[in-house]
Amino acid sequence: MTHESAVDTLPEMKTRKVQVTLEEPDYQALLRVAEREEKKLAAVVRESIEKYCVEPESARERRASLTALFSIDAPVVDTYADWERQYSSLKAEGVEASATNRTAPAKETSHLGRKRRGGRR
Repeated sequence: MTHESAVDTLPEMKTRKVQVTLEEPDYQALLRVAEREEKKLAAVVRESIEKYCVEPESARERRASLTALFSIDAPVVDTYADWERQYSSLKAEGVEASATNRTAPAKETSHLGRKRRGGRR
């Protein structure tokens, strides 16, 4: 049986080599962190970039996406049963289903009562 990690399934990313000149105290601080965490200096630098540059940018993009999503003026029904009745009525009238489909609330059933997809849980 072959196991793939999440990293193995990601598309190969283009890498770039960067040369950075640091003042001695900054270099020594990086070395101390690398030694304390038993990592290579380059790994500490990459993780720092991820933590202080990439993650905050991703968070900003998520906030902007959520703001845009919540600003959509769309009708929302209280329950899935209400949505289903509304959807069926509109479908019978020939209204485009995709216009009503996006506002459907989640079904109010336990995951224990649903059929599983695929072979694993």
